[in-house]
Amino acid sequence: MPFPADRDDFESLCLALHRQREERARTWGKRVFLDRGAPDHLVYAELGHWPLSSEEIEYCLAARYDAVFLVLPHERTAATMTKSETVFSERLTRALREMYAERLGMVVHEVPPGTLAQRVRWVLDLCTNAR
Repeated sequence: MPFPADRDDFESLCLALHRQREERARTWGKRVFLDRGAPDHLVYAELGHWPLSSEEIEYCLAARYDAVFLVLPHERTAATMTKSETVFSERLTRALREMYAERLGMVVHEVPPGTLAQRVRWVLDLCTNAR
């Protein structure tokens, strides 16, 4: 989906797609990984100034997951970002951590920087050891 700065309903459209994916994911198996949770959309709406309806906000706040992983920025990515991108990335990371940990009371596992293989192994090891 394009990233239109001039569409007030941008995050609402993103959340609608997310809801469809979460519904389908319930049939996929015991362990499903989503690259974003519903509460992420509330954070994006607040930071991006895209309003969500009260029903959409309620949906985001009602979401519960067995595990929440916050993938920390990689050094190489950080080195290529502009100052404003770096500031926004830090603000977004803080807001996501606060949403899941403080507002929703979920444990947030911070995935350390590393190669993709290292990050995947870290997540899978945590899932395996958490049984």
